[in-house]
Amino acid sequence: MKLSEIIPIGRANAVSMHSLSVRLAVKPRTLRLLIQREREQGAPICSDWEHGGYFMPANECEARSYYRQQRSRIKSARAALNGVTKYLREGNSCDE
Repeated sequence: MKLSEIIPIGRANAVSMHSLSVRLAVKPRTLRLLIQREREQGAPICSDWEHGGYFMPANECEARSYYRQQRSRIKSARAALNGVTKYLREGNSCDE
């Protein structure tokens, strides 16, 4: 059985990582890896940061909301690398 088949549909029904971990008898880290794997294979597993849980989108609005959250995270992570990118481009090396 795929993980995406047991994750509830709809943000209002989101299930916490802890609950899923207990139900599947796996550690949270393992659960994250399982979720990542299924997402990479195309499962639209969403997460709700505000309420802390996983869900399958019930409609296009829920999917778009999750998509926007993830795009925002990517943008923020990219911006966080600006200083290090500049440092590396300036030719700083690993030599001591």
